[in-house]
Amino acid sequence: MTSLANDRDSVLNQVRDLAQWKTWYPDFENVILRDELVKDGRVVKANANGILLTVSESTDSSVVVLMQKGSSPVISGWQINKDDRNDSLALQGYMDFQLKWYPWEKLSSLMLDKSYGDLISRGLQDLKK
Repeated sequence: MTSLANDRDSVLNQVRDLAQWKTWYPDFENVILRDELVKDGRVVKANANGILLTVSESTDSSVVVLMQKGSSPVISGWQINKDDRNDSLALQGYMDFQLKWYPWEKLSSLMLDKSYGDLISRGLQDLKK
């Protein structure tokens, strides 16, 4: 989670529009989006280096993006709330991996936390800038 001084709409518009991800999402600086679907002036579905990205939910306080490569999608979400400690917004990012019950998949989730936790934190800091 990170605190942001920007207004709610400017923050969420960066997340809602997949074309804007190259400005803040880690390792997307040089990604070229293909097969884009544009809705209301924003890219809401695209192929990014073999990963299908789809904005599945977008409200005034949250955005959910499905990231799919292979059979199991990863759900990436961002939730924004008013931070009462100061005059700013708090943005929380998360990733939800759909794992099967197999023990090796459950064990692999520990590795996912280490690698993707840093990725989310880096993205939130870049979005803050």
